[in-house]
Amino acid sequence: MSENNNIERKAPDKITKFDLFMEQLIFMDGIAHTQGNTRKGGLSFSSAMGYILHKFYKNKDDLAEALTRHMDFYMTDYAWGGCINGLIISMEEQRANDLYENGDSTISPDLIRAVKTGLMGPLAGFGDTIVQTVFWVITIGYAQPLAMAGNFLAVPISWLGIGFSRYLLSWLTCFSGYYSGREAVSKLTSSKLAQKVLTVSAVVAMCIMGALTAGNVNFVTAVTIGKQSLHELVDSLLPGISGLAPVFIIYYLFKKKKIHIAKIMIGIIVICIILGVLGLFG
Repeated sequence: MSENNNIERKAPDKITKFDLFMEQLIFMDGIAHTQGNTRKGGLSFSSAMGYILHKFYKNKDDLAEALTRHMDFYMTDYAWGGCINGLIISMEEQRANDLYENGDSTISPDLIRAVKTGLMGPLAGFGDTIVQTVFWVITIGYAQPLAMAGNFLAVPISWLGIGFSRYLLSWLTCFSGYYSGREAVSKLTSSKLAQKVLTVSAVVAMCIMGALTAGNVNFVTAVTIGKQSLHELVDSLLPGISGLAPVFIIYYLFKKKKIHIAKIMIGIIVICIILGVLGLFG
């Protein structure tokens, strides 16, 4: 990726194990308070990364760009997902050093996003299984009888087994992801693997969006042609197109015409009300 070589940059600071510890502490604490439906853990991830990114990017434009890309949707098992945090930190560190020394970097923002997105799913499945079927079951097995007997030890056991263990695991996985990640980043950027990661991530993202569209977007109209409804006729020619068409229209308005998403949402509500009143919706 070509960067602006004319930007004046300062040398990135070195980070320590304490910095990694604090990043995960901010992240795990924020996860409990900042999750939303649109970004999930994205706000907490960006906030925690901000503690580190200030040490890497001394130029405000570089810093703003880095903080913005980490506001993206982020959802996984956050304890085991600490290795994602560590790996992304190592990639950001290498990118910051490249920008300072050469003015450009082979580690592009798209590659950082692709690596983070690509690891969310596998670690979610693995982490949720281990945490909920091993850690929590063992903890509840010990704590519940004590609680029923009125023993105060049920509280610290529950906290250690369910609460503190997740913090501890997130720190260990973050350290592992960071120190192993520096070597992985070197291999990633010295081969064609980076392009493969971007390609595979794009394919997976398109498959996920297709599945979500097919499962959640349902456009039904009362308009009929002969004895068959319009949407059934269209779907018989190209299955699923009646639900996919509104998604493409919204994408076109948002991405190509740069119309704010709030205006698009209001427009959808108004159109639905009008079509409903006219009896054009099934």
